[in-house]
Amino acid sequence: MSKFPYKPRAPQSLKAAVSAAVADLGGLDAVAALPGVGRSRTTLFKYGDDGDENLSHNMPMDVAAVLTREAARRGLAPTLAWWLSDQAGLPPADSGTALSLPQLGARLGQETAETFAALSAALADNALSPAERRELIAALEDVVRVARLGIAALSCGAGTAPCLGAGSAP
Repeated sequence: MSKFPYKPRAPQSLKAAVSAAVADLGGLDAVAALPGVGRSRTTLFKYGDDGDENLSHNMPMDVAAVLTREAARRGLAPTLAWWLSDQAGLPPADSGTALSLPQLGARLGQETAETFAALSAALADNALSPAERRELIAALEDVVRVARLGIAALSCGAGTAPCLGAGSAP
């Protein structure tokens, strides 16, 4: 599940992907300080905020590329590359991050456990609010994303994921 305070966002939205990528990289201040970003904390916030006043503020591709490169450098998930790849209907995108199958298994287990814990907590009152439903959908999307990486790695036989960006065919 994401590492940022929960704010309801449309599942699979660009705003949700930007918020997750910023959180993974340490938050607004840390991302604003990255070389090549050149944006204020306030502007970066707008890129991930889906409030009516910020719907038209989207992260430029050059800034998304900086975040994706930094995530790869740190061995983190290339959230924005995955979002773009998913929107284009492509297999998981390779941003230079290669996870071994055991690492993928551990990540999938972690995402699944966190999702079931969130589901259990949400069902404690025997009802799901719209916000809880959105949060659970986002958590399940994280599980699916990691599972897709595993499928890509197994399909191309490289033993790491994603291998499709390295020129291998599934």
